[in-house]
Amino acid sequence: MFFICLEIFSQQLDPLLQNSWIQEVSDEEEKFYNRLSTIINKTKSLFIKEDFFGREYKIKKNGTIAFQLNDFYRDVFPDFSQLDIHLSESEVLSENGNFIQGIRLLKGINLCNRSMIKNSITDKLRNYDSSTNLLNTMYKRFSHKENEIQILTDPYGCYITEKKELEKNLLIESEAFAFRFQIGKEFEYNFPDRIDDMSGKESDYEWKFFRLIKRDPKQKEKSSGFEEELKKSESFVKKIRDAKIIFFAGMTFHNTNLVYTKDNYYQLWDIRRGLTKNRIREIHFKREKVGNYYESNFYDVNEFGEKKNKIVKEKYYLRKNKGLFFSLSYPLEKKSEAEDEWNLFLKTLDVK
Repeated sequence: MFFICLEIFSQQLDPLLQNSWIQEVSDEEEKFYNRLSTIINKTKSLFIKEDFFGREYKIKKNGTIAFQLNDFYRDVFPDFSQLDIHLSESEVLSENGNFIQGIRLLKGINLCNRSMIKNSITDKLRNYDSSTNLLNTMYKRFSHKENEIQILTDPYGCYITEKKELEKNLLIESEAFAFRFQIGKEFEYNFPDRIDDMSGKESDYEWKFFRLIKRDPKQKEKSSGFEEELKKSESFVKKIRDAKIIFFAGMTFHNTNLVYTKDNYYQLWDIRRGLTKNRIREIHFKREKVGNYYESNFYDVNEFGEKKNKIVKEKYYLRKNKGLFFSLSYPLEKKSEAEDEWNLFLKTLDVK
């Protein structure tokens, strides 16, 4: 526009009265216009960004978000600060028939929403209706997979920040077994792909379990996979497994009259974990009651013959035909760190 005005203005002036700089400015404006047009025409239609977990996604000029379900994609529990991104992720999962991941993610989004509403951050979240409607649509669409959905999408979780403490934690909830608790944000869920990976049936009860493994806070959330494993192999660093803090939760549904009581329910999980009398003697396993939970000590020998002192904190529930077993196992050198996690779990545990 400025260039056009200068042209008109310069044409109206007597050439003898026209200043020499007017033509120079006109030439510069024309060059600027040409450069600007070139930049606009070359602007990318897609931008690559990273979410809270270091996963890449594409965002278009109109704001549409697209996740690529390739070999680099990985499941996560949603983070409360990026629910719009996670909602777009769940839409992509739904469109591609990934119903287990999609439903589990949407249940996590709704858990985030309920938690945020409870903390009076807002009355109704912007994505509340969209996520609920999509979840109901996926339930109907895959109703013939009800058993698979029930097992593989429960529990579900969300990374939240409590308004009072302003500390981000992982909130875990189970609809089927009516419990909820929080644990540190470094814990990651071991996402199952098949029903057999986390559940089974015995003659008088059904069981399922899940694990949360604490990642080293110094370790980046986005790992290089093969390259990382290669580096460990080359440097002969193979003791990572010994240093992990692992949270384990086991659940049972009993079809007949209970053989166990609330005082000996732990024996069921001793059997499931292979804690026979011989094994107990072999690893020097000792269990004692500490308040309203148990603490066990034992020795574990790794593949290099090193003997490690391990500790397990255990809490059990048995109500009507449902049983719950929660445990936190860790090496002795991580006792202080692990006890903080266990105390957070106990403080936030809600079993209905």
